[in-house]
Formats: sequence, C-alpha cells, structure tokens
Amino acid sequence: MTKTKGTWGGRRAGAGRKPSDNPKVPHRARGPHDARWPVLVTCKRAEGVPSLRGQRRLVRACIGETAIAGFHVVLFAVAAARVDFVVEAEDAAALRRGLRSLTIRIARRINAALGHQGHLWGERCATRSLATSLELTAAVAEVLGASRERAETPRTALLRKLESGR
Repeated sequence: MTKTKGTWGGRRAGAGRKPSDNPKVPHRARGPHDARWPVLVTCKRAEGVPSLRGQRRLVRACIGETAIAGFHVVLFAVAAARVDFVVEAEDAAALRRGLRSLTIRIARRINAALGHQGHLWGERCATRSLATSLELTAAVAEVLGASRERAETPRTALLRKLESGR
C-alpha cells in the first residue's frame, strides 16, 4: 500500500486523545468578548502544586513583562489555590493572546521558584465578562477578598467605572 502525497492517511484504530472518565472542563468555545466590559479570570492550581500564597511578587513581575497590544491587567490577587485577575482587552484575540502569555509566564516562573515540574494550572482558566456595574463591583470584592494578603490596587479607570455606575 502506497501513501499518496497530500493525504493524511485516514482514521486509525486507537488514534487520538483518550476520553477521560471525569473531564473537569467542557471543551466548548468561550463566549463572545466585548471590549467595553472587563473580564474576571480565575486560574486554579493543579493538584500536588504547593500553595501559591507567597508568589505575589512573581505574579506582579510577570504582569509587568506581559506586553500584548490591547490587553492589560487591571487588578489581581493571589490566594493559596488560585490567582484571580480582572483584565481588559480590545478584542477576543487580544484576550486570548494576553491570557496565554500571562499564564505561561506565571507558570514557568512559579515552577522555577517552587522547584516544581509539570502543570501549574489544574484546568482551563475560567473567564466571566463583567457587563454591569453590579457584576463589576462583586468581582472586585471577590478578587480583593480572594487573598488574605492585600491585593493590588485597582487602576483609576476601573474606580471611575464603579463610581459612575456604568
């Protein structure tokens, strides 16, 4: 049997990713993104990874190094088992690129600092658009309350949105 140039060979028995007994994250596309709305992002650590609580400086440094056009972190907090961000992005592509860049950069730095190898994040980071001032206020309270340590201070633009009631 000869393989014809330009073909992929067809289906093969046993090929592909094996189905999991307990998938944690459904494989669905994220919802549409509107640049007017900030996004709450929650990244949970994987099982077996030590506490992230003391890694706030590393996370802050990674945020400063992430230079993706149209993406910036407004607010973040580091808790023992997760990192929460409120981010703004011009479009869905900027959000995707910014989150990918940021989470990879954080994972590499924290793994090096903790002497850990393997996945830092347990599942895909959860995102939620904050379309109303009530959602935005609740998200800021959630992020600020996510860590016993003081979270980073929000930018003035976010405070203006909260005060104006959007």
